[in-house]
Amino acid sequence: MDALSVENNSLISVIVPIFNVAEYLDACIESIVNQSYCNLEVLLIDDGSTDGSLGICQEWAKRDTRIRIIHKENSGQAESRNLGVEVCRGDLITFVDADDRIDQLMVEKLYRAMRLHSADISMCEAYTENAEGVFSSYSLQHLEKDIINIQKEKTFLLTVRYTLWSKLYKRSLFLEHNIKEPSIKFEDFAVVPIIYALAERVACVNEPLYYYTYREGSTVRDVAHIDDRIMALKYLMNEEKRQKLDEEWEKIFYKICTERGLILMRQVYPILSKRFERFCSDYDSFLKEYFDVSLTNVSRNFHNQCKSGTVSARLLGNYNLAVFGSYNLMIIAKMIMNLGLSDYIEEHDSFASLISITSRADSAFYDWNLSHKNQYREKHLVQDITKSFMHKSPCLYKDIDFLLIDFLEERFNIGKYNESFFTLSDAFIDIKDKISSDFQVVKRLDDSTMKLWEDSCRLFVDRLKKYIDPRKVVLVRMVLCLMHGQDKDNLKLYEDAETIAKINKLLNHYYDYFLELMPEAIEVKLDEVNLYTDDNYRHGCFPWHLNAEAYWNIHLDILREIKKYDNAAIDELMDKSREQYKNVKGGN
Repeated sequence: MDALSVENNSLISVIVPIFNVAEYLDACIESIVNQSYCNLEVLLIDDGSTDGSLGICQEWAKRDTRIRIIHKENSGQAESRNLGVEVCRGDLITFVDADDRIDQLMVEKLYRAMRLHSADISMCEAYTENAEGVFSSYSLQHLEKDIINIQKEKTFLLTVRYTLWSKLYKRSLFLEHNIKEPSIKFEDFAVVPIIYALAERVACVNEPLYYYTYREGSTVRDVAHIDDRIMALKYLMNEEKRQKLDEEWEKIFYKICTERGLILMRQVYPILSKRFERFCSDYDSFLKEYFDVSLTNVSRNFHNQCKSGTVSARLLGNYNLAVFGSYNLMIIAKMIMNLGLSDYIEEHDSFASLISITSRADSAFYDWNLSHKNQYREKHLVQDITKSFMHKSPCLYKDIDFLLIDFLEERFNIGKYNESFFTLSDAFIDIKDKISSDFQVVKRLDDSTMKLWEDSCRLFVDRLKKYIDPRKVVLVRMVLCLMHGQDKDNLKLYEDAETIAKINKLLNHYYDYFLELMPEAIEVKLDEVNLYTDDNYRHGCFPWHLNAEAYWNIHLDILREIKKYDNAAIDELMDKSREQYKNVKGGN
């Protein structure tokens, strides 16, 4: 550690509520005791476990004197956390759920950020890991600033994930304001916004350092605790009034509660369709009591859409994406959709170029042997050769929330047979010896190819507009990597960096031209500093492959942009509903 950490080596209490998580507990505790920041108090609070969790805690306590065990009768996670805050010895506290893990540097980095910026809270991003061990994002926030003066930038609270974990707090925030979690499910949401509103400064660490484990039967889909969702909202607003927050904060909390209402509807409907109307009525009563507004029309419209089958997957809590572009973009789309690597995106076209797909398929193509040992590549070869993208029915896109596009496949040369074109992709090169027909090669970097591509792009855009609203097209400016290495501090140029730079210049022209034709599209620019290939990438070290950090950052960039679109739609809906309710009240 540097002088900053040594000089202010505060005791940090790590509070871990535990109940019947023996399967995960060793990994959790190991990740805590192995922290690079050593001055820790580890509070393991056993909430009456019956599966051997207490015994695991006791074994760890024998090995590490920083561990304290508290055993109590079962009363719930909130009571365990409240007790931890009350009895811990540190001036700083962090929370870790017993089925989760933390990065070895998490505590140190959060502490450094807190000390550097004199903050009351420091926070980091988080991964989520499903049962198959697949990682993706949990947080939707993108922590672009190092420090937030939250009393001057109150809207920052709208971007925060309302969980106690993945953050470091001054313990005084809890003690001086008597903050306690309620003994209900969704207890974090009931207090986290209040804690932020009571802080002055929030430090941000723009890295995922917390590993959240998603388990089947999680609280989000727990039918037995449906009413706790409304109870959490009421507890939050009672706390807001008790803390006597100002009028500006009240407006922020109104927005939190109304946006939360739509989220709750999305979560609740798939598991509670028979009781959905009652739930919406309870939520509407809450809004009338605390804000003197009503969203009855919103909930009714949502319910009618669900019953008729017209509601999109996005409204039920997920984005339904289509992809036209590179393997990289497909991986990123799966991260956004919380899919496993082996899961399938229904509308996905790859190893295809615009010149190819907008041309006419020669009848001879249908006799070509396109069999490939890799089924993924074979599928996309067939799509490119048969030009299937241009002949899809628009109804295939009626439930698509966003179409992600990149032009990384435009790096390939083009094959020409008679008056037809096809993409000389890696997938095609793999099987070209099976093709008996002679064909010409159209060089990608030849000047004459530019007009051919621009003509094809106009046809492509015209077809896109038949499939999807241009405002739901997301153009990701993916380019080739100039560098490769083990990490970003040890990089070297690819040997053919000069050619790569020429291709990237061409790709950027393609992106610019597409946006001229479809200016309504959402543009996602990439941070080229992080665009390098990991030498150990599982499919090989090539300029068209990335690294884990780049995949993570790009998927967050895309989420941030599409969330802007969603938020604008939600704002419009909320304003309209509030105005309608006020007019009705005035008319009475």
